[in-house]
Amino acid sequence: KAPTEKCAGHKMDAFVYCGTSGPGLPEDGALRLLSGGAPSIDGVGRLELFTGGAWSSVCSSGFTPGSASVACKAMGFSGAKASTSDCAAVGCGSTPPQISEMSCSGGEADLLSCAFEEGDDVFCDTSEGVVISCVGDGDTQGRPMKIAAPQI
Repeated sequence: KAPTEKCAGHKMDAFVYCGTSGPGLPEDGALRLLSGGAPSIDGVGRLELFTGGAWSSVCSSGFTPGSASVACKAMGFSGAKASTSDCAAVGCGSTPPQISEMSCSGGEADLLSCAFEEGDDVFCDTSEGVVISCVGDGDTQGRPMKIAAPQI
């Protein structure tokens, strides 16, 4: 069967990039909120931070209200309503958080400007991922940098 006009025009093409650096990957410090394994549609979800070429959940241990405010604002929301350590309602993910003790005062521009521990210093169970609730409208998808589509 011949492709439809929409398909033949390449407006619906998808591109997959694999690797830990290069075009198409988020920048360090990108944030996303996941609910049920997909980006949150209501501003409530498990917080993940992109750093060192990978996404990681943020542990609820040491997570401050100022950290929730900074995260929500960095994603374009007007602020944060609450945070909780109960990720069961939105899905806890399959890997333990690699970021913990996230401590922001609330005035920082992004989470990377806040104090936190990462990697081997983090001892959090998968069920300890922090869930935040943001207020207003924002982008929960952690979108990668915009790249130009290849010319055909």
